[in-house]
Amino acid sequence: MRLLVFVLLACVLTIEGAKFTPRILGTRRYGFNRFKNQNFVGREDPDKEVALVHVLFRHGHRTPADTYPNDPYVNETFHP
Repeated sequence: MRLLVFVLLACVLTIEGAKFTPRILGTRRYGFNRFKNQNFVGREDPDKEVALVHVLFRHGHRTPADTYPNDPYVNETFHP
């Protein structure tokens, strides 16, 4: 019985501690929803600039067929 209580208490403390660990230690959790609750629209910082952008797109029938209107690179190919 004591072992069961100890295990349950350890699980509760671990779960509760995990909620506060990233903020206290300043670490980040990396996952698919890392920026889920942050809104970057309209945020500008004049001291920062984009250094690198990776663009990934799907191939096959889900690939965009056309570019956006007034695309200056409409005649370019994606081949190296």
